[in-house]
Amino acid sequence: MEPLILTRKAMIVAGLKYRGKNRQGEVRELWQRLSSRAAEIQHQSSGGSYGVMGHYEQPFGGMGNYDPSYGDFDYLAGLEVDSSDDLPAGMESWEISEQTYAVFVFPLRDIGAAYRYIYQEWLPASPYQRAETPEFEFYPATFDPGDEGSEMFLYVPIRPR
Repeated sequence: MEPLILTRKAMIVAGLKYRGKNRQGEVRELWQRLSSRAAEIQHQSSGGSYGVMGHYEQPFGGMGNYDPSYGDFDYLAGLEVDSSDDLPAGMESWEISEQTYAVFVFPLRDIGAAYRYIYQEWLPASPYQRAETPEFEFYPATFDPGDEGSEMFLYVPIRPR
């Protein structure tokens, strides 16, 4: 699994936030709630949806908003918007600055293995280190969460070592 290295322009993602350990499928539940409320989000600018992980170094030993002693992390399930004005009640927006990313594509069923490979094998052997900015999952409009073979994209922020 070799990534595509690219620079992604700045964007704003608006949606629902979760903070916790995701031990009981809370992130999946968050996506279900977003699905039922997505039409409330104004100023949508592109197809697909984003799962944004807050500012932490990596899921296997972190920094920033990831608390390794408790395992808590922030996750925003949302849509790209042109403006964060007029957000629906209970929603928030995160601004993500322009950044260079290693972009990995894999089927949903391989999400755990993909994260392990990226952070335990690919990144340590690469000429890059993780940049201290959010990473995100991108789910294209054709993505079907009920189909384990549906492809998703993981954007890992990087910078040269």
